[in-house]
Amino acid sequence: MSRSSIRSSTLLFAVLALGSGCSLTSPPPPPSVEVNLLAVNDFHGHIQPTAFTYRNASGEQRSLNAGGIAAISGLLAQMRATDPELLFVGGGDLIGGSPPLSAMWADEPSLQALDLLDLRLSSVGNHELDQGRDELLRQVRGGCRSPRPDQACRFESVHRGIGFTYIAANLVDRQTGARLFPAYRIERVRGAKVAFVGAVVEDLGTLISPRSMQGLRTLDEAEAINAQVPALLAQGVDAIVAVVHQGGATPESHGQPDCRQLSGPIVDVARRLDPRIKVMLSGHTHQGYLCRVGDVLVTQAGSYGRLVTHLTLSIDPARHRLLDVKARNLLVDPRRYPPTAEVAALQRAVEQRSQKLLGRPLARLAVRQVPQAANSAGESPMGNLIADAQLAATAHLGARVALTNPGGIRAGLALEPGQLEVSYGQVASVQPFNNSLTILTLSCASCSSSSGRRTLSGRCSRRHRSATAGTPDGPSAGVSSPAA
Repeated sequence: MSRSSIRSSTLLFAVLALGSGCSLTSPPPPPSVEVNLLAVNDFHGHIQPTAFTYRNASGEQRSLNAGGIAAISGLLAQMRATDPELLFVGGGDLIGGSPPLSAMWADEPSLQALDLLDLRLSSVGNHELDQGRDELLRQVRGGCRSPRPDQACRFESVHRGIGFTYIAANLVDRQTGARLFPAYRIERVRGAKVAFVGAVVEDLGTLISPRSMQGLRTLDEAEAINAQVPALLAQGVDAIVAVVHQGGATPESHGQPDCRQLSGPIVDVARRLDPRIKVMLSGHTHQGYLCRVGDVLVTQAGSYGRLVTHLTLSIDPARHRLLDVKARNLLVDPRRYPPTAEVAALQRAVEQRSQKLLGRPLARLAVRQVPQAANSAGESPMGNLIADAQLAATAHLGARVALTNPGGIRAGLALEPGQLEVSYGQVASVQPFNNSLTILTLSCASCSSSSGRRTLSGRCSRRHRSATAGTPDGPSAGVSSPAA
């Protein structure tokens, strides 16, 4: 072919290309993409639904059984039918402090369920470390060498570890300073890179035993998170989400958008975040909220999987910028979300394997139910029953007063229709911590000053002994004392 023919062909191709609307350059990227997240926190191994009371948009009080792995699987299946790239993430305390249905198997069925739900990541919570770091690392990596050999690798003969990633920028080895888990995880969705930076509650040492805290220390949550920002920007991330196992509370409803009355430790953390972080998923306080702290959206989805938070991030990947974020808390109603076959099969297997122990009748109740709900003074029927039981168990050792706290009361007691006695499983669900009762001697002044909003029955002597139990998740409440 002659040069003139080549030039003519080239010119003809160019004319045809222009005429047909083709372009020799790649098309510009879309101005923005949407990334959907579904967040759960403080699941605490609640494989089955549990009672949940809330107020709807009209202010009416509603009660139902909500949550459970079956309903969560159904909700995720519905949402992923619309968006297959939806990310499921956790805010810590996914295991630990669990009902016996999960705890009797060292929480391994709950971890299996979270893998089946395709959980991508979670911050570390204080209850993940209830049994110490070696046990948590075993649960993460797999294996059967455990401080609780009667529970580990009993549901299945081999525990293979987990498929999701625990993240904690502020949890380090006390001697070396090395992190126990990665500080962050980067997910890529529709071309957008979203970084999740984790942190555990800074006062972890006050929430778990000294034995469990051995060899570990925590750093300031905000400072540890902010320290990751330069490395993330260098990797070209388009949005940064803080995932912090710390929380707060608000009188506003769990569905109130942009609530403004949030209080508690999480507020200070949010205010000190790097200005490039606009979203924080929180936990720990078992509250539901969708609040604004300055220009940071701070969310939490209650507890036990009864609520989940759906967030939609609008991102401009070309400019590495988060343009907008919307959030709503969704009620996980088993009546609305039929389970996936795989998760339903796992739940059936756990229930069948556990029934012999958990279904064993334990005691009669004088009433049909003992509620967990507290009055304005923080006193509840369940708290009083717990304190009475503690006093009865320790009176022969000289105890005169028993105390418990609301954070350590995980459920009430209620007889099902036709049920005459509460079962071991029901009773064990009330305080699933395997805690010890401690006897100490207090002065009358110390006892009075520590009682706060509680009422002490009986007569306070100059020096007496009290029995305490529960977890350090909240102030003391629930008191029992023998009649003077």
